[in-house]
Amino acid sequence: MRFLAASCAALASLLLAEFAHADEPKSSTPAPVTSGTAPATSATAAEPGEPVVVPGDSEPTFEPIPDAKDLLGGHFVLGAGLGAKWTFGALNGEQSQHSEIGRPGLALNLDLGAGITRSVALGVWGEFDDYSAPPECSICSSKSFAGGPFLR
Repeated sequence: MRFLAASCAALASLLLAEFAHADEPKSSTPAPVTSGTAPATSATAAEPGEPVVVPGDSEPTFEPIPDAKDLLGGHFVLGAGLGAKWTFGALNGEQSQHSEIGRPGLALNLDLGAGITRSVALGVWGEFDDYSAPPECSICSSKSFAGGPFLR
């Protein structure tokens, strides 16, 4: 409890010290903006906090931003993956998967889907895992299959 109180007090003193050394603004009232006249010295940049004088009476016009292209809706999507898998868990009460298989396996993944909208795809996925047997064990290999639908 003392440590928490001491750390809070130290943090509060740091924040107060930071506020005490904060810079005051140069002027509390902004300079008047004149429209239609060019600045007297156009070669010098405006100081921070000072308004920038824009010559002319009209507002700048902005072009509308075009909509992003729909790259998913109405298109097919295909994905594939390759990686390693490690075993964990138990085969029965006395044997773990790692003690019997022991090696990392090869994982192959495949996704196939169709874009419904610009941000939603519907499809199926599949996975095949192969744990090859070491040369000294002929019954220590394993294979796994998985699959199902997806909505992303």
